[in-house]
Amino acid sequence: MRRESLWLKFVRYWYGIDSKLDERQLAEVERIGNNAYVISGVVELILLVITLIMALTIKSELALWFLPLAIAIIMLMMSAYTYLAMRKLKIFSVEITADERPKAIRRIWIKAIIAGIIGAVFGTLGSALGASSVQNNLVNVLDFWPQGLWLGVCCGAGSAIGRVQRLKVIKEDE
Repeated sequence: MRRESLWLKFVRYWYGIDSKLDERQLAEVERIGNNAYVISGVVELILLVITLIMALTIKSELALWFLPLAIAIIMLMMSAYTYLAMRKLKIFSVEITADERPKAIRRIWIKAIIAGIIGAVFGTLGSALGASSVQNNLVNVLDFWPQGLWLGVCCGAGSAIGRVQRLKVIKEDE
């Protein structure tokens, strides 16, 4: 048996897949990852060329705003592609017994809290960075905790809701 790739570990963690995958599903997951990697690599190269042209011909400030926004949009599109392609495989449902449900819910809440904390930190830092670049001055990061808190709550709640919906309680054979 071969080792799990980093992509497969990421997919297992991010989508909460605990079950074993057969060879066909493993091959499909790897194919989806390879497609996403190739598409995002080519598109990011094109975006870099466009940014370079913008920096040389128009204003360099506009190019500095264009590149991160374009890359963020591409990453959102790739995550949507990955999610929709994975959903076709029908590997999202996590089959558990009724006895395992409380433990699974507790694990989901722990992962949701971690996702919320990470979202809050990045939301606060991102808001402060955006405000400091607009004002051309350093700002106090702690002034932006409400934005970070809001993003953290959204990330944590979204993570918890998505994972709980994928739980599928099966009956034990007696």
